[in-house]
Amino acid sequence: MRRSWLISLLVLALPTIACTALLGDYTTGAGGGDGGPGTSGGPNGPCDATQKTCGGTCVSKDAPLTGCATDSCSPCPPTTNGDPACKAGACSFVCTNGFTDCDGNPANGCEVNTASDVASCGKCGDACGTANTLTAPKCVANKCVFTCKKDFAHCGGPMMDTGCDTDLANDMNNCGQCGHSCLGGKCTGGKCEPLQLARVSNPSGLAVDMTHVYFTFPSVPAIQRVERNGKCTPAAPCPQEFAGSGVGDPLGQIRGPSAIVSDGTTVWWTNQANGNLGKRAAAITNPPSAIVNFGSAVSTEPGYVVLAGGKIWWTNAFANSDPTPHVRRADLDGSNVTTVATYMTPASTFYGFGGITADATHVYWASKNSGVFRAAFNDPPCVEGSTCKQFGASSPYGVAVDATFVYWTEPSSGTVRRAPKAGGGSLIVASGQDNPKAIAVQGAFVYWGNAGSPTLTNGSIRRAPLVGAVCDGAACELVADVNSPDAIVAADDGIYWTNNNPQGGVFRLAK
Repeated sequence: MRRSWLISLLVLALPTIACTALLGDYTTGAGGGDGGPGTSGGPNGPCDATQKTCGGTCVSKDAPLTGCATDSCSPCPPTTNGDPACKAGACSFVCTNGFTDCDGNPANGCEVNTASDVASCGKCGDACGTANTLTAPKCVANKCVFTCKKDFAHCGGPMMDTGCDTDLANDMNNCGQCGHSCLGGKCTGGKCEPLQLARVSNPSGLAVDMTHVYFTFPSVPAIQRVERNGKCTPAAPCPQEFAGSGVGDPLGQIRGPSAIVSDGTTVWWTNQANGNLGKRAAAITNPPSAIVNFGSAVSTEPGYVVLAGGKIWWTNAFANSDPTPHVRRADLDGSNVTTVATYMTPASTFYGFGGITADATHVYWASKNSGVFRAAFNDPPCVEGSTCKQFGASSPYGVAVDATFVYWTEPSSGTVRRAPKAGGGSLIVASGQDNPKAIAVQGAFVYWGNAGSPTLTNGSIRRAPLVGAVCDGAACELVADVNSPDAIVAADDGIYWTNNNPQGGVFRLAK
């Protein structure tokens, strides 16, 4: 009878032990009876610092479905155009589908669609402007869309709150189109005006390298330079004296400097009065670096020069006792002077030095009374009118090339012509011109200088498109009225020229 009582007592105690083992050892506080946030533990033990308990389970304090880190386990409330989210432990929201909370009022959620709202286009507060627009602007895919009035545009970057804020007719940094800078020149009617880089009298030859613009004065004689922005470093004197009596050079080393060329390290020029060439380092030093003279030992009236194929090439006018070479070349240090082309006899038929230019493989030159010729860099010497490769031309003067054609001026006929490099007849580019001489090609245009008549008309610089109908006389686009245009150089940023006139100077027109 005693044993039966003990057995009964053990049977009654077992359920209590089993329940304690299954539920674990935890306590409940306020609200713990329903598993609310007051619970400090769960079936697997206490919750960590990033958790709280809801419904008897540890949940993340960064969960909007259970109230984030607040005392409530209720889901965060819904919001307009947004999804619930936790921020700094409290219920918040994240905007969706291009919507934004612009007023900071959670009551109305994400009230603005910045992809299409003209008052907040792209982001809050960026309103689409209406200045100089033809129609009311729209916001499409986060960008303002509008049509501008004639000669107006928006060139200021992504912010478009002013509308068509750029005056293309007068903005020197956006002339004619966004981003087209006049490089210091004025913008008038959507076209850049020339900028005078140097106010000097009677400049002649012209060279442009990466940093400087050089110009010659044959009668002084002298060579000066300015930086490509028209300034000088140091600021005075400006222009800087580069060669001549101004820096103490003997007359025997620089007489009649005319054509000039520079590679940025060295400058070469022709001394017409001396019948030779000169070269000097581009860096100005005190005292100046030495001038090196080279070329023929007799007077040949050296004319125009070009750098190509690691050599310097120049034309000669044939004068005095010179034999009959018209084109010579030399190594860049002045050594190995070599004849490239000679005249046929009688030499007087071919008098005149003419222009010279080059491409990556050939040199091209004009012979006043003969034609336009070319030779490969390594060709043996040729004879004009016989073995030199010839393009049909009548009394040519200036010559220029692009990838496909060779161009030249004919002062006597008043025309500008071109012919395919590969061979073929010439075509007129411009007619009715007043003594065209210097010529250059840049971009989609060919430019030339009309020297005019010393007694009747002033000169001009005009241009014509490389592809298009022949222009005639004043119908060829006027670039600038220039009394006496001499040299024209095409550079990467524009066209440069000299006005060989007492009131002349050196100019640039941005491309």
